[in-house]
Amino acid sequence: MVSISLPVPNVVTVKSLSTFTRESQVGATADSSPTFPDVSLNLGGAVKNSLGEITHYVGAFVDITARKAAEARILDRNEQLNAIYELSPDGFVSFDTCGRVRFASPAFLRMTGYVDKEIIGLDEAAFSELLSRSCRPEAPFVGIEAL
Repeated sequence: MVSISLPVPNVVTVKSLSTFTRESQVGATADSSPTFPDVSLNLGGAVKNSLGEITHYVGAFVDITARKAAEARILDRNEQLNAIYELSPDGFVSFDTCGRVRFASPAFLRMTGYVDKEIIGLDEAAFSELLSRSCRPEAPFVGIEAL
Protein backbone atom coordinates (compact mmCIF):
# COMPACT_ATOMS: atom_id res chain seq x y z
CA MET A 1 0.00 0.00 0.00
CA VAL A 2 1.20 3.50 -0.76
CA SER A 3 1.55 5.90 2.10
CA ILE A 4 1.00 9.46 0.96
CA SER A 5 1.13 12.38 3.33
CA LEU A 6 0.25 15.93 2.37
CA PRO A 7 1.93 18.29 4.86
CA VAL A 8 1.48 21.25 2.51
CA PRO A 9 -0.69 21.58 -0.62
CA ASN A 10 0.66 19.79 -3.68
CA VAL A 11 3.57 18.10 -1.86
CA VAL A 12 3.49 14.33 -1.52
CA THR A 13 5.51 11.79 0.38
CA VAL A 14 5.46 8.36 -1.26
CA LYS A 15 6.72 5.24 0.53
CA SER A 16 6.90 3.04 -2.56
CA LEU A 17 7.18 4.19 -6.17
CA SER A 18 6.23 0.82 -7.60
CA THR A 19 2.77 0.91 -6.04
CA PHE A 20 1.96 4.62 -6.32
CA THR A 21 -1.64 5.21 -7.37
CA ARG A 22 -3.96 8.13 -7.15
CA GLU A 23 -6.11 7.56 -4.10
CA SER A 24 -8.65 10.35 -4.47
CA GLN A 25 -11.74 9.49 -6.45
CA VAL A 26 -13.33 12.56 -8.01
CA GLY A 27 -16.37 11.09 -9.72
CA ALA A 28 -17.88 8.13 -11.46
CA THR A 29 -18.72 7.17 -15.02
CA ALA A 30 -22.19 6.18 -16.21
CA ASP A 31 -21.45 2.55 -15.30
CA SER A 32 -20.37 3.59 -11.76
CA SER A 33 -16.67 3.07 -12.46
CA PRO A 34 -14.59 5.48 -10.37
CA THR A 35 -12.80 8.32 -12.11
CA PHE A 36 -9.58 9.87 -10.89
CA PRO A 37 -7.90 13.19 -11.67
CA ASP A 38 -5.02 13.32 -14.12
CA VAL A 39 -1.99 14.04 -11.99
CA SER A 40 1.55 14.93 -12.96
CA LEU A 41 3.93 13.71 -10.23
CA ASN A 42 7.41 15.19 -10.11
CA LEU A 43 9.72 13.57 -7.59
CA GLY A 44 12.08 15.91 -5.83
CA GLY A 45 14.24 13.15 -4.47
CA ALA A 46 14.73 10.33 -2.03
CA VAL A 47 14.83 10.91 1.71
CA LYS A 48 17.31 8.73 3.60
CA ASN A 49 17.53 7.77 7.27
CA SER A 50 20.69 7.96 9.38
CA LEU A 51 21.87 4.62 7.92
CA GLY A 52 21.67 5.98 4.39
CA GLU A 53 18.62 3.87 3.50
CA ILE A 54 15.88 5.39 1.42
CA THR A 55 12.79 5.75 3.58
CA HIS A 56 10.54 7.61 1.18
CA TYR A 57 10.40 9.96 -1.77
CA VAL A 58 9.25 13.56 -1.73
CA GLY A 59 7.88 15.43 -4.68
CA ALA A 60 5.14 17.68 -5.97
CA PHE A 61 2.03 16.99 -7.94
CA VAL A 62 -0.22 19.05 -10.16
CA ASP A 63 -3.80 18.16 -11.02
CA ILE A 64 -3.76 18.36 -14.82
CA THR A 65 -7.38 17.24 -15.33
CA ALA A 66 -8.44 20.61 -16.77
CA ARG A 67 -5.40 20.70 -19.07
CA LYS A 68 -6.13 17.19 -20.36
CA ALA A 69 -9.77 18.15 -20.99
CA ALA A 70 -8.67 21.27 -22.89
CA GLU A 71 -6.21 19.21 -24.95
CA ALA A 72 -9.01 16.79 -25.83
CA ARG A 73 -11.24 19.69 -26.95
CA ILE A 74 -8.44 21.12 -29.09
CA LEU A 75 -7.76 17.72 -30.65
CA ASP A 76 -11.46 17.29 -31.43
CA ARG A 77 -11.63 20.78 -32.97
CA ASN A 78 -8.50 20.14 -35.05
CA GLU A 79 -10.00 16.89 -36.35
CA GLN A 80 -13.17 18.76 -37.34
CA LEU A 81 -11.21 21.47 -39.14
CA ASN A 82 -9.01 18.90 -40.88
CA ALA A 83 -12.13 17.12 -42.14
CA ILE A 84 -13.53 20.42 -43.46
CA TYR A 85 -10.29 21.21 -45.27
CA GLU A 86 -9.85 17.69 -46.61
CA LEU A 87 -13.43 17.14 -47.79
CA SER A 88 -14.48 20.59 -48.95
CA PRO A 89 -14.83 21.09 -52.70
CA ASP A 90 -13.63 24.68 -52.16
CA GLY A 91 -9.95 25.48 -52.36
CA PHE A 92 -8.35 26.86 -49.20
CA VAL A 93 -4.95 28.39 -48.69
CA SER A 94 -3.82 29.62 -45.27
CA PHE A 95 -0.98 31.99 -44.49
CA ASP A 96 1.08 32.31 -41.33
CA THR A 97 1.63 35.55 -39.43
CA CYS A 98 4.60 36.38 -41.68
CA GLY A 99 2.43 36.16 -44.80
CA ARG A 100 3.80 32.85 -46.06
CA VAL A 101 1.68 29.98 -47.36
CA ARG A 102 1.31 27.47 -44.55
CA PHE A 103 -1.35 25.11 -45.91
CA ALA A 104 -3.19 24.39 -49.16
CA SER A 105 -6.23 22.16 -49.23
CA PRO A 106 -6.44 19.14 -51.53
CA ALA A 107 -9.21 20.88 -53.50
CA PHE A 108 -6.97 23.90 -54.13
CA LEU A 109 -4.17 21.64 -55.32
CA ARG A 110 -6.57 19.77 -57.64
CA MET A 111 -7.94 23.04 -59.05
CA THR A 112 -4.53 24.56 -59.73
CA GLY A 113 -2.51 21.47 -60.56
CA TYR A 114 0.19 22.46 -58.08
CA VAL A 115 1.67 20.20 -55.43
CA ASP A 116 2.05 21.54 -51.91
CA LYS A 117 5.85 21.61 -52.18
CA GLU A 118 5.53 24.26 -54.90
CA ILE A 119 3.55 26.73 -52.81
CA ILE A 120 4.18 26.02 -49.12
CA GLY A 121 6.47 28.76 -47.80
CA LEU A 122 5.83 31.25 -50.62
CA ASP A 123 5.19 34.80 -49.46
CA GLU A 124 2.03 36.57 -50.62
CA ALA A 125 3.75 38.32 -53.52
CA ALA A 126 5.34 35.12 -54.88
CA PHE A 127 2.07 33.22 -54.38
CA SER A 128 0.13 35.94 -56.25
CA GLU A 129 2.69 35.94 -59.07
CA LEU A 130 2.50 32.14 -59.37
CA LEU A 131 -1.30 32.21 -59.59
CA SER A 132 -1.23 35.14 -62.04
CA ARG A 133 0.98 33.15 -64.41
CA SER A 134 -1.43 30.21 -64.19
CA CYS A 135 -4.56 32.14 -65.10
CA ARG A 136 -5.98 32.66 -68.56
CA PRO A 137 -5.64 36.23 -69.88
CA GLU A 138 -9.42 36.71 -69.91
CA ALA A 139 -9.63 35.71 -66.21
CA PRO A 140 -6.55 37.16 -64.48
CA PHE A 141 -5.77 36.68 -60.83
CA VAL A 142 -6.07 40.10 -59.15
CA GLY A 143 -3.80 39.30 -56.21
CA ILE A 144 -4.17 38.54 -52.52
CA GLU A 145 -4.72 42.19 -51.58
CA ALA A 146 -7.88 42.34 -53.71
CA LEU A 147 -9.40 39.34 -51.99
